[in-house]
Amino acid sequence: MTTVSARVEAVIEDLKTARVELASDTDKISAIASSMVQLSYFAYNEPIDQIAIDVANPDMVFPAVPDSYWRCVWGPVTDPEKGNLLYGAGLFAGSPDDAVQPSPFLVAVVSRGTADPDTTGLLKDLYEDATPVPQCQWLDVPNAWIATGSLDALTTVTALRWNGETMLEYLSALPEQDGYEPIILVTGHSLGGCIASMLAPWLAAKLPPAKTAWLTPITFAGPTAGTQGFVNTLIDACPLRQIYVNPMDVVPRAWWDITSIPDIYGWKYFDPVVETWALTTAGLLEVLDDPYVPVPSPIPALPGIFIDLGDPHFGIEWFQEALAQHSCANYMLLMGLPAPYAFSPGAHPLQRLEESQRSAPSQGQGAGQRWQTPRS
Repeated sequence: MTTVSARVEAVIEDLKTARVELASDTDKISAIASSMVQLSYFAYNEPIDQIAIDVANPDMVFPAVPDSYWRCVWGPVTDPEKGNLLYGAGLFAGSPDDAVQPSPFLVAVVSRGTADPDTTGLLKDLYEDATPVPQCQWLDVPNAWIATGSLDALTTVTALRWNGETMLEYLSALPEQDGYEPIILVTGHSLGGCIASMLAPWLAAKLPPAKTAWLTPITFAGPTAGTQGFVNTLIDACPLRQIYVNPMDVVPRAWWDITSIPDIYGWKYFDPVVETWALTTAGLLEVLDDPYVPVPSPIPALPGIFIDLGDPHFGIEWFQEALAQHSCANYMLLMGLPAPYAFSPGAHPLQRLEESQRSAPSQGQGAGQRWQTPRS
């Protein structure tokens, strides 16, 4: 692979192939999706200066095609309350010591999920996570509505500036590489996944059409942002979207399938507080003329299994299981990828695994092997 164009074509083929092959075989995780979940994972790093270090480490974020390397090209930057974080990772041809081109041929826009660097940031994230009503109109599109909290998150990240420019301004100025416009991917986990599902069609509406031909959101564990009208705009703007969901994770069921959340763990765990919240919220959402709708995706659900809690606390086991299932580290595990900080006490909760998951096969040697094995 000696030209930038060959690398671009390899990425495009991966995006196309994932739509076809992954629909019938969950074991075939694309190299692009592997890179995206890793980039989403490191968005939780504290201090945030560590993000750029990990992104540039090929043992932390696998290059999506051979003879290429990642590095941060924009950010990371947070809002004043430190609730939202956004950064851009560029994929470059060659190697850091032998660069082929000065500009990336692919840029991944990464939005962080809910974090807790301080109280104000956490409260901001919780507002964005848990404010489904009232709804706000989406981009002046008739019958397209999104959650108030979701709109607040989108408004925040699109206004962020790094080195004096917004992400939109940075992407708009990207030069062609070997006659190709750089591919733009938008990704994130949890709240970051929800933001990515809005940011992708927002960018599609704001960028020159030539730059959006392969614009694709690849999300993990994201709650639903809006109604059928919003989903239609996302489908039209991003036909190659990839939505990854763990069926044991409650978060992707918000806000379209609230009533299923209390019983998600069946006989093993049940919490009356969760049931009361779910029934109350579902009743409130019924008054909406346009209920929430999940984003359809050709990607099948990941294999969901119970996680044995290492330190269960009586009365909150449901919440402990829910957090463990929702962890970005668990998504990486289910995708056959190593999570570098999985057993580090100081890591963010969404970067950690339970001790019972330490011996899982995909945490060992096989993770890298699966990624390196080309699809037939």
